[in-house]
Amino acid sequence: MSRGILTYFMLLCCCSVALGQSRDESAKKFTFGVEQSYAATLYSYEYHYFKNHEGAREVIDKGSFIYDSDSEFNLHCGYNFNPNWNLSLYAGFTGLGSFHKAVPISFRATRYFGDTQLKDRWFTFLDAGTGISIKSTPEAIIAGKLGAGYRLSLSKSTKLDFLCALRVVRTHPDISDYDQAAIPENVFLNEGIVGSLAFGIGLTF
Repeated sequence: MSRGILTYFMLLCCCSVALGQSRDESAKKFTFGVEQSYAATLYSYEYHYFKNHEGAREVIDKGSFIYDSDSEFNLHCGYNFNPNWNLSLYAGFTGLGSFHKAVPISFRATRYFGDTQLKDRWFTFLDAGTGISIKSTPEAIIAGKLGAGYRLSLSKSTKLDFLCALRVVRTHPDISDYDQAAIPENVFLNEGIVGSLAFGIGLTF
């Protein structure tokens, strides 16, 4: 799956460069910034298959529409291929509902509408990547976002973004067996999915 994501972004970058040849060359520059989001968890699913402390095999399979609030903080750096396309690397800290905290790392491809960076404009983006969960036994996560927003051009180099996104994260939450943590060697399958709606604000320079 990681190879497919990397291939997608490479193709996206190639297309962006080709489309931008007739654009203003001054738009090609590096960017960096900060982003803060409020994430409202709306759906949570978990599946656990393990051997409990009594030695019997047990399955927990449950999903629910439940509200939980988290925050997400990211730093990012990227490159404008032309006035309409940017590819950036994001890294930060976030909560994943009732499961645990995590450090996500992802690539974000952003499409801006309009031909100049000096005007306010709408944008859409696709964000995909991985990260590390913060819990008793850290494990890798897979995260993705699909969203849109509006950019205010405060100056030639400073932009203020307002955004909204659907976030989906696949993780491996801790297993509780009668108030005792499950022994890792006795866990056969452990999956969790968190679906959230995120609202954020960011500054890009």
